Amino acid sequence: MQTEDFNRSIQLAETREAIMGSALARHFKASLCFVDDSERRREYDYSLYSSQIAWLYRIEQQDDYFITDMDSTLCIELFTFTKDGRKDGKLYYTKADKLCYVLNNLKKVILLDVKILKQFIISLEHENLLQVFEPTDHDQWKQQHNTNPTSCAILPIQETLLQDPKSCVISFQELNIPLNYGQLQFKRNNND
Repeated sequence: MQTEDFNRSIQLAETREAIMGSALARHFKASLCFVDDSERRREYDYSLYSSQIAWLYRIEQQDDYFITDMDSTLCIELFTFTKDGRKDGKLYYTKADKLCYVLNNLKKVILLDVKILKQFIISLEHENLLQVFEPTDHDQWKQQHNTNPTSCAILPIQETLLQDPKSCVISFQELNIPLNYGQLQFKRNNND
């Protein structure tokens, strides 16, 4: 990804995180703290906490622009392929307690416990039931998407929600998310 495009995509991601983090903080009557340190930012995006009732959740946010119904599947990054080989993806390197999966087309947010999500993936893998997406031609993927290819677990939304008794689905309306949130998606200039 070109430097200008990369910086723009990071700026848009940070804006989406600021909007969503603020909305979740209001919804849960919590305080919000963003990670300032770029090294620690890799571990999670922000935290929500309440000193009054003594709880803290570190949140990793993921925006999705493909899902069109709740009977669809989530795509959770397991590994990224680089020129040096395979490295851990978001699910394995995050130190977050919760995954905030933003379903932009549905205007909904799913909150999932990261440990339960990992356990679900492990159990599916042990039973040979885990569906994984990985592009077959990594060079073609890089040329087409201008990013490194990833290996992703494909998980049915409904079944994933059932694994986590504390999971929740919250609408944009409940969170008072502004109508322009969808416009904060990075769209690469195809004139390259």
